[in-house]
Amino acid sequence: MMLDEASPSLLITQCRKLVPLAESMDSWKQGPHSHIIVMCGSDTLSEIGRFRKLRLGTPNLDPKQTRRFKEIFQDGIRRIRKPLKASRVITSIRSAGRLAPVAMHAVSEQFKRFWATGVMDDELPNVKPANRVNPTFSFSTISGDEFSLPAFHLAEILASSGLEIDETPSAVFEIMQTACQQFSTWCKAVVHRARTASASPVSFVVRMYAREALAFCRALYSVNSPSKFVMHSPLFSTPWKGAVVQLDNTSYR
Repeated sequence: MMLDEASPSLLITQCRKLVPLAESMDSWKQGPHSHIIVMCGSDTLSEIGRFRKLRLGTPNLDPKQTRRFKEIFQDGIRRIRKPLKASRVITSIRSAGRLAPVAMHAVSEQFKRFWATGVMDDELPNVKPANRVNPTFSFSTISGDEFSLPAFHLAEILASSGLEIDETPSAVFEIMQTACQQFSTWCKAVVHRARTASASPVSFVVRMYAREALAFCRALYSVNSPSKFVMHSPLFSTPWKGAVVQLDNTSYR
């Protein structure tokens, strides 16, 4: 949730490139990323574009506004962190297998550090100080579930390390190193696959959807029904909202 000094400028640079492409479905489809990143509908494209425009406004804040922006964000983190102090992150047991007790203690400890510092790797070597608010989170609703460590494969590293349940600090360090290595490997694999997509008979596509997940699943079921395709499905995109799920008719037939 916090960034080092160099990262915000990179984020803003990418937003400046992507905002013009989000003006319409046609502009996105004519852009350089449409063969890999598919927008499920114009509503999704509009919502993603709206957040990118909000991020573009953050560099224009004067020093006083920047301090206030950071204070409000950190106050929000503190309010969320307070009831989470005694939390146990039990979702880590799925990737740790029989070493779940070791993982649960270590991951829960790192969970507390994350909500205290706003970063995942605060104690790894060569990590730059993170003092800038990440606008990706500042314009979104934060619930306390923003913690990615349980998504990584932990069993192998814990088994090879020989760590016990009472060696939590060492386990945290080993887990964080492994998570960073795995994330780097995944990123390189995706970049390689994207660059060689045209040479492969199997397509690689990431489909973006920015509404309620269960409504989206029901809409996909509706699209796959034997009846004729209905672009404006009779399913509401979000509970207590009047808008319905609208899928791009060129992608969902």
